[in-house]
Amino acid sequence: MLDKVSVPRALDRPHRLIAALLAADEARREKRARAADPSALDASTFDTPIERRRLRILNCLFLALERAGGKPSLNRDGRDVRVEVGQSSVPIVLERIAASPRTRPCSPTPRTTARLELTIAGDGGSGHVWRNADGTPIEAHAGPIAAAIVFEGEVRHRRSAERLHAWLVERRAEREKA
Repeated sequence: MLDKVSVPRALDRPHRLIAALLAADEARREKRARAADPSALDASTFDTPIERRRLRILNCLFLALERAGGKPSLNRDGRDVRVEVGQSSVPIVLERIAASPRTRPCSPTPRTTARLELTIAGDGGSGHVWRNADGTPIEAHAGPIAAAIVFEGEVRHRRSAERLHAWLVERRAEREKA
């Protein structure tokens, strides 16, 4: 179902949704360059290294999940991320978290590193969270993340089926009483 899942170093072959975000970003960049009085609304969204990294991670997950039968979706700014697994929608949050100081052995001043956190919102309040930890980037967990998204979709589907079954049993009992 899920083969090898790895995050590429560049967005050479983006998923169609990521390609659309990049194309819209390029259009904003061109519009801003042509404008006599550029608007902040026309600023490029995905030029920063952390945003490019976000897109590479999402691209990897979208390609893997689509091969497994999932249907990823995004809104226009790339923040509302969901994957439809079977008949269940699984929301995903991949955002920057507060930077933590990191010191180098020969550097007297700490350097801050931008970090990402990926959260899969679980049905009923549970969920899965991945973040950079112990020097391991979130990209190293792409396979388990993709598997967890498929798993969460299955859990949501089963809980929905259980609720439907319970409702049908209740309705049958009500009809038999009447």
